[in-house]
Amino acid sequence: MALPTITADAVTRALGTPQERQAANAQAIANALVPINQSIDEIKTRLGTVETVLGTMDTRLGTIETNITSIKDNMAAVKRLSALTYNLTCVAPLMALEIVPFLDGADPTVGVDPLPQLKTYTDICDLSHDELLRYYRGYFQRRSIARPPPIPHTIEQLRLGVARAVGCPYAM
Repeated sequence: MALPTITADAVTRALGTPQERQAANAQAIANALVPINQSIDEIKTRLGTVETVLGTMDTRLGTIETNITSIKDNMAAVKRLSALTYNLTCVAPLMALEIVPFLDGADPTVGVDPLPQLKTYTDICDLSHDELLRYYRGYFQRRSIARPPPIPHTIEQLRLGVARAVGCPYAM
């Protein structure tokens, strides 16, 4: 059986004066803390690296979000132009019109207070004054424009404006 190794520090801690024991204990604690402090420093370095990488990722995410917004805006414009183009090719009043999104890309037939779908000019003629105004505002009045076009004074002018906005060729 091996005997334990006794160091001078251990003897001082056990047999020395109170001041010697206190100094020896403090040195032993300081020696024990060296690897812990080194580990903490390594963790801080790694954390700094992680923060740098997260900053880069955050910047890239911002760029991606901007690109997605741009793609959504472009898709809304394509959808709008596609529906208008199709509607302008409808040569017979019996051909159903496509839904043309509002200027902001919103579908007028969905949401909290949806409007009736406009499949023919008759559907436009059947709209109430309030529904005509809502369609007209959605197609002609942008919030970003300082002076949007005035709202027509007569029902016929509103109908014609909405019909033109959706590309209804047999109303023009």
